[in-house]
Amino acid sequence: MAPPTTPPTTLVLGGDGNFGARICRALAGHPRMASLVAGRNGARAQALAATLGHGAQGLALERQTPDLAARWRQAGAEMPGLLLTSRAPCALARRSAARH
Repeated sequence: MAPPTTPPTTLVLGGDGNFGARICRALAGHPRMASLVAGRNGARAQALAATLGHGAQGLALERQTPDLAARWRQAGAEMPGLLLTSRAPCALARRSAARH
């Protein structure tokens, strides 16, 4: 089977934050992967994407967006081959501790 002609898109939710930006930078050098940096702050996501090269795009989009699929299609991006959420483990621990 021949490899795909276009690289699969990797959507990094929370890519505009510290932890997500590290993930995006690590993925940026992979020649067979296109990145979409998504986060609450669209301008920050776009600025990071501009530094990554390789066709990376930035988008104002987050995990809790009620119309996530519609916004994805509206952005004209292909369906992701890989979806990563970069919610930092320490943030999840803080939320869990606050509930108890």
